Amino acid sequence: MALRREGIVLLCDKPAGITSHDMVQAVRRERECKAGHAGTLDPFATGLLLVLLDGATRLQRFFTGLPKTYLTQARLGWRAGITARRTLSGNVRVVVQLRQRNGDPQTQASLTGEMRHPADENRDRPLRFSEMSPGIYEAELTGLAPGNWDVLVSNQGHDPFQASRRLWLP
Repeated sequence: MALRREGIVLLCDKPAGITSHDMVQAVRRERECKAGHAGTLDPFATGLLLVLLDGATRLQRFFTGLPKTYLTQARLGWRAGITARRTLSGNVRVVVQLRQRNGDPQTQASLTGEMRHPADENRDRPLRFSEMSPGIYEAELTGLAPGNWDVLVSNQGHDPFQASRRLWLP
């Protein structure tokens, strides 16, 4: 007769400087069990990370659909609007509109990013943006499955900047 392992949801206070994956790996090693998380936090972010153990990993999809609140602090005063849509060919086009504090377009940024799947880190995909017009940056991906995706964008140039948004892709 097989033993049934009950699930546990750990409420973890993730510190800055480690990834969500690192935190799950540490719990997995310490507890010697199956473990996952219910949504990625950026390495620089602090906050609540739900770590799901054993049978609770099957509940992950319910946790990722819950409303979340993100608080950020921008030093530069830049504002980023992040959208994504499917093209007629089925690809996903991610558009970032980047504005300075005074509303002018932020040009010549060196944006990179990542599309992160909240349930499966193996599906994460890098984003490489091109400036299509002043302050408008686009990246296009093929083969992205429908569902929730976290879009993470950062400026690799002289002025550091990061923005993120969870999107639903049909």
